[in-house]
Amino acid sequence: MYDWYTRYSFLDHFFGEDTTFDQFRRCQYPEWGNFVNQPYELVEIRKWNHPERLAVVLRRSGGLFQPEGKVPLDVCKRFLFYRDTARMEVEYEITNCGVAEVGIWFGIEINLTMLAGNDPQRHFLFPGLKGEDQLLISSGALSQAEKVCLRDEFFGFEVSIEATPESELWRFPLETVSQSESGFEKTYQGTVLLFHWRFCLRPMEKKPLPLTLSCRGI
Repeated sequence: MYDWYTRYSFLDHFFGEDTTFDQFRRCQYPEWGNFVNQPYELVEIRKWNHPERLAVVLRRSGGLFQPEGKVPLDVCKRFLFYRDTARMEVEYEITNCGVAEVGIWFGIEINLTMLAGNDPQRHFLFPGLKGEDQLLISSGALSQAEKVCLRDEFFGFEVSIEATPESELWRFPLETVSQSESGFEKTYQGTVLLFHWRFCLRPMEKKPLPLTLSCRGI
């Protein structure tokens, strides 16, 4: 299985109706949007309501290529950085620029790594949920997720991602395959996190979707 796009973070997906978790994991799924591997326009960089905060605004006018035809969409995302806090807020705004109501399945992909997938000192935390495999190399799908944490007990810090409103969450390890003296081996590179929502938009209606990524010591 080969990825047809680079696994960066804050990648924007528009899924076809029948997309499954396994299809996405294999990178063999219907992508209806033209956003995930295409450039965004840099709209502005400026201080945001306070000298200690900096806003970077990106925008792309693209489309949703459904079987019935193209629906023009506009995606704007504002990254808000804090000077003295390990925190980043990302505010998405999706606009239906078409002439009819449209159903949308939108996902934000984030790729992070703690360097070791099987190390029990580096693991997931799912606040309010029980029974989930917490190893970073684990795979799974959550129907409701408001917050997920990646904790590194060896170095003593934790990265958390909060979604508002709560989202569905898919996760799986990002791995490469190499050949060694003992044969083919898989190497853990990181963890893929996909926060995704389904909603409808009327013509010129906008959908806000905020995410917050922060880091703290433990």
